[in-house]
Amino acid sequence: KIYKPEIIFPYMKYFRDLELEKNDLLTAMTSAADGIEVVRDDQLFPDASVLSARDNVKALKTFDIHHRVFAILDKDTKTRTRVSIQFSEAHGHITAAEEAVLKRYLPHVAKAVELGRPTAQLAAAHASARLAIDRLKIGVCVLDPEGGVLLSNEEFDRQLKICGVYRIGPGNQLLLSQPGQQSKLKELIENALAHGEYLSLIHI
Repeated sequence: KIYKPEIIFPYMKYFRDLELEKNDLLTAMTSAADGIEVVRDDQLFPDASVLSARDNVKALKTFDIHHRVFAILDKDTKTRTRVSIQFSEAHGHITAAEEAVLKRYLPHVAKAVELGRPTAQLAAAHASARLAIDRLKIGVCVLDPEGGVLLSNEEFDRQLKICGVYRIGPGNQLLLSQPGQQSKLKELIENALAHGEYLSLIHI
């Protein structure tokens, strides 16, 4: 079941402190082991009367959430990645078979999260860089060591279309349109001291 943001956000607003308290208990219970452990809510709160008396537990029951299990995916960072899985009253607690399946998949989920965060950060940085260089009035094109286009601004893209000096090859490489000039461009890229040396050979 998918819970809509209009349900989740108010819950987190009103019961944030109780969730943080639960997270502290989860961290303390699982910190000794290296692997990903699955912990039931009744393991965090062994006294059933204490668990059922918690205000957030009462609120969750109005959405037919009667049982929960938790896991910490990354124990090496201060900003820990946690996962919570909810079960209805009809389902009951997680079964041993379901827990075994969950333990098999959680390491893969953890790896996906680990890879996803820097990728998202890189995408955000790329977007910020693109926005910044698009404000420049000169054409800018950033290349990798092989001459592949990593980033270009709107002015460079405009010049690319109308001037005919450069073109983008099949491998996303920046190529000179004039025959025999590609090796000179390659040398220009590889040797910073050669900057500007071949400008007279490129005619617009």
